[in-house]
Amino acid sequence: MPTEPADSAPSLGSWRAAAAVTAVHAVGLLVVAVDAVIGMGGSADRGRALSFALTVVVLAACAGALAWALAGQRAFARTPTLLWHGFALLAAFTLTTSGAPALGILIGLTALLGLVLALRLPRPQL
Repeated sequence: MPTEPADSAPSLGSWRAAAAVTAVHAVGLLVVAVDAVIGMGGSADRGRALSFALTVVVLAACAGALAWALAGQRAFARTPTLLWHGFALLAAFTLTTSGAPALGILIGLTALLGLVLALRLPRPQL
């Protein structure tokens, strides 16, 4: 029975790096939520800002759950992580072309790094 080469399995560092990049996205989303609440304007904008902040907090919780699963080396987290960073690339493109190029580039670079790191992780064995 052939054995796998020792260097084919991703190291603990690969899992931690993927988890760290995903956690950076989660923290960034929490910062956006806090900024939305702090920057609330009049009473008409307050409901919209709170709804937006709540939605962003839920998204941050999803990214945090992915980071937690990656830190625990759970292979099932690979596909959602790929999707997460793929959608982050789309958001980065939108930000870059709609007036926030610095933020778009920052999100795009972290999303691209997250995609590359997640692609190096093993596929789940079903």
